[in-house]
Amino acid sequence: MIALVHVATGAALGAVVRSRVLVAVVGVGLHLAQDSVPHKDTTRRFEIATGLFGVGLVAARRGLLDPTTIGALACSAPDVEHVVPMPFGSSKLFHEGRGWHRSGSLSVRTQVVVASLVLSGVLVRPR
Repeated sequence: MIALVHVATGAALGAVVRSRVLVAVVGVGLHLAQDSVPHKDTTRRFEIATGLFGVGLVAARRGLLDPTTIGALACSAPDVEHVVPMPFGSSKLFHEGRGWHRSGSLSVRTQVVVASLVLSGVLVRPR
């Protein structure tokens, strides 16, 4: 999935779970489950921009330590390994050859629409 989907669903998870520790752990699992859904990927630049924008919106609305922000960060955290080089040339922990990521037909456009709807629902929901 694109980073914005991970951010939005992680934030939604945080809004439901309300436990910072639990959402941090479950958020990573949610990321892996989402990557198993066959989907199309996009450019690294788009991923970084939309992911940071989504986390920024959630943090600005809810605060940095709110479970929604922690959920957004936790669910999108495994994608950091696409940007940060792995130490000593080792393989990626969450993606490369681990069997989670599936390429398929779920378009980037559909992912953006779904993520935007989920994210807007999280942002307008009262604390």
